[in-house]
Amino acid sequence: LQLTDDAFLGSLIPLPSPEEADAIVRFIAMIDRRVNRFIRNRRRLIEVLNEQKQAIINRAVTRGLDPNAPLKPSGIDWLGDVPEHWEIVPLKRSCVLVRDGTHLPPPRVSEGIPLLSVRNIVKGKFVLRDDDSMISAVDYDALSQSFVPQCGDVLLAIVGATMGKVAIVPKMERFHIQRSLAILRPNPHIITSNFLSHFLQSQRFQGLLWRTVAFSAQPGIYLGTIAAMPVPVPPLTEQVRTVDGLKVQLSPLLSSLMKAEQEIDLIREYRTRLIADVVTGKLDVRGLAPAESLPADEEIDDEETLENNESELDEEAEE
Repeated sequence: LQLTDDAFLGSLIPLPSPEEADAIVRFIAMIDRRVNRFIRNRRRLIEVLNEQKQAIINRAVTRGLDPNAPLKPSGIDWLGDVPEHWEIVPLKRSCVLVRDGTHLPPPRVSEGIPLLSVRNIVKGKFVLRDDDSMISAVDYDALSQSFVPQCGDVLLAIVGATMGKVAIVPKMERFHIQRSLAILRPNPHIITSNFLSHFLQSQRFQGLLWRTVAFSAQPGIYLGTIAAMPVPVPPLTEQVRTVDGLKVQLSPLLSSLMKAEQEIDLIREYRTRLIADVVTGKLDVRGLAPAESLPADEEIDDEETLENNESELDEEAEE
């Protein structure tokens, strides 16, 4: 069936009276404004919660969990003082592998092995998506001559407007990566994946990352620059305790973040169902009060469009 088919063009559609159509339009506009206002409030809450989360992580990975630990100058302005018994080492010394993905991606195939990118980092997790690019086994083997991504590797977005996103590779089927991602494989005798991941997410490291960025068609950072960046390294046992302590401290915040995201999903679902009932005549909105006016300084953009911006920026990183 196509838009030019007679069967489509001859289809009957329900058509309300002009008065009822006008009432439907006003009602939907009112609902849309109220829902977008609710979503904006939840987005503000999420922003505050994320700021609190970042503050907790930042302190834990630069000062540790013991507020009484003796400190020493790190010698690095952006890092400040660190516990006396911690070391400061370049990232390349704490990892056995520091590489980025292919700059010359192979031809895509309909079925094959995923070639993943920054768009696969979703809310701090590295995930497969339905529309992932695929490459042949031959091309995968060629890319794997350089390195093979492994469970426990830490991925850092290094190209594009969403630069700085971090995730740890979970146990998953084989895949390879594109140039938008750097792959960091921690030396297990020096640093754990979880501690390194938390440090890369900290405000101090993220600030350094963006201050060091090079701009061309889009923001990016050289792999050599990342490899030379200093990393505070506590003893391994303390790293484990710090990560465990962070789980406890962050648990209430993560629960609140999840609840806020779920509320946004539910209100969107409610809006969709309500509009469907109105435009199909299941809900009669005639006689309802006109939609209230919204002050000019509270005009609200389409929240779903705003949410999709990050995905679009991730896509641009691969172009």
